[in-house]
Amino acid sequence: MYKIVADTLFTGKKVVHLPTCQSTNDTAAEFIQSGRAIAGTVIIADSQTKGRGQRGNSWQAAPGLNLTLSLIWSPSFIGAADSFVLNMAVSLAIAETVAHFLPDAAVAVKWPNDIYADGQKICGTLIENTLQGAQIRYSIVGIGLNVNQTDFNGIVATSLKLVSGQQQSLPEVFDFLMRQLEKRYLQLQTQGNVPIRLAYLNRLYRRGQPAAYTDLRNDVPVIFEGIIEDIDTAGRLLVRTQNSIETFDLKQIQFNA
Repeated sequence: MYKIVADTLFTGKKVVHLPTCQSTNDTAAEFIQSGRAIAGTVIIADSQTKGRGQRGNSWQAAPGLNLTLSLIWSPSFIGAADSFVLNMAVSLAIAETVAHFLPDAAVAVKWPNDIYADGQKICGTLIENTLQGAQIRYSIVGIGLNVNQTDFNGIVATSLKLVSGQQQSLPEVFDFLMRQLEKRYLQLQTQGNVPIRLAYLNRLYRRGQPAAYTDLRNDVPVIFEGIIEDIDTAGRLLVRTQNSIETFDLKQIQFNA
């Protein structure tokens, strides 16, 4: 079903297609541990029984309707302290893929790496890195992109089919996604962080717009109004409030409706 991507250098040149598995990220980690990992290898499954999302959440996807995959890269040119830039590159590639298939939709990256289409989540990402000294040895890029699913059991989410009104070809979406991922990866490798960072900020959901958030840094959550301004080098969110610019890490801020 999923053929080798013809016009990439290495991304998607080896595709392992599984009917089902616990988690494609876990399977990719087994490939690395057993010495079978080749940079650009993709593990893709029709169904995951224990798919994992960001912040320890589970990832639920209807079998055979979406892209649930993990990509193995070896970005040794990225230092551990700069790992968030890989997150930016991946998020951009996915957002660009979604925008290609939904040209009339508003597509944005919700910090840190969820992809939104017309204000609803369409894709989640989980990147897990293995370090060698101060550098990244391997990255497992887990992606769950909603393609043809239309019922999310009460969860607020969307898909390419829901937005476009049309059934999408999973192999075609996969092929385009692989090309975009490699394009942004190679740009990061050859041009450094700045172009990726600027493009990420331009795609950032709610950037420059007043909106309501909940501060979760203390025992008592506090609702406040702020404006997302920037991302620091560690990938933390910088939000301007009435009095100052506040810095938030994962699990420290909630986006309110």
